[in-house]
Amino acid sequence: MRKIYFNLALLLVPAISICQNNDNRFASEEIPAASRSIGIYPNPTTGVVKIAFIKQNNPQLSLMVFNSLGREVFTKLHLNTNPAEIDLSSLQSGIYTAVFTGSNKTERIIEKIVIAK
Repeated sequence: MRKIYFNLALLLVPAISICQNNDNRFASEEIPAASRSIGIYPNPTTGVVKIAFIKQNNPQLSLMVFNSLGREVFTKLHLNTNPAEIDLSSLQSGIYTAVFTGSNKTERIIEKIVIAK
């Protein structure tokens, strides 16, 4: 199992875009709600969330959910229904980071999920 660590400051950003500039430096910016390609609702949730693909440009997405320590706590490959229903009720209350990866593995979308029981 590979370990992935996140900067906890990212948890405060609902969705970000990471890109490489011409001078080989990485930059990130918040994606406005109107241009996001994924919607998660209800958020906050008690455990079951629906994931809607707003823009159908990449329907072959995989989902990994990480806790605040950066540990992977949930994985779902090939989210191919719209909306996809995900049951996170086994997780404790808290803030989680959802990482969606496209089939080409180069595109990533990062969202926040709040579980409140």
